[in-house]
Amino acid sequence: MDILDRVSKLAVELDWYVAFGGKSAGNHHLERVAKIAGHLYELLGDKEADRLVVMAGAWLHDVGLIVGNLGHAATGRKISSALLRCMDVVEVIRERIEHCVEAHDRGVEGGGVEAASVEAKIVHDADTLDKIGPLGVLRHSWKISLGMAPERLLKHLPAHLDQRRQNLYLEESRELALPYDGTLRDFFGDRKRALRVLGIIGKCAQDGIPSEEVVSHLEGTAASDFMETLRGQLALDVLRI
Repeated sequence: MDILDRVSKLAVELDWYVAFGGKSAGNHHLERVAKIAGHLYELLGDKEADRLVVMAGAWLHDVGLIVGNLGHAATGRKISSALLRCMDVVEVIRERIEHCVEAHDRGVEGGGVEAASVEAKIVHDADTLDKIGPLGVLRHSWKISLGMAPERLLKHLPAHLDQRRQNLYLEESRELALPYDGTLRDFFGDRKRALRVLGIIGKCAQDGIPSEEVVSHLEGTAASDFMETLRGQLALDVLRI
């Protein structure tokens, strides 16, 4: 088994069965981020980035969640360093992967570590692209709904998702994000329906239903264009891969 196989397998196990008390089992966020990162890597070409660094960083970016969401990027760097040492990854490559992990969450209020390498910018943008548009509504609401009522969530989400989009580093990433703007305007414009959707997401999070499975619970509640775009994001149709 090569390094990436070992890294991806371990990252998914930790994400599914340790982070969020095992409630995220079945969530394919890491898989999507890895695919988006691979797509961005192909667009930029191997002269600008190292594929092993990009892909390992994509799989490990959320490893810090096993000890909680607060400061998980910084914690993730320490955890990923220990894991990569156990896999005998050479220091120069290990440090570049670790930087991808610590810089993946630029933050929406100026916090976080700025990406200082092309690989870190790719990982950051891949993670962010899985957090905008309808999927951003679903994932972010699922993640924080246990401590935030639908009314407060609805007030918080528009600015949060817009800031996520603005934080993208790469022009290629910004182009991928463009199709979601109209769908979100329509979603937030219908306050009554949006509150129903957020309420369903929150209940599913409480019941330990992973975000991908929440989609079926939204049928008949969310607008058809919202649902169509959401399914497209989950299937990575936007990448045409």
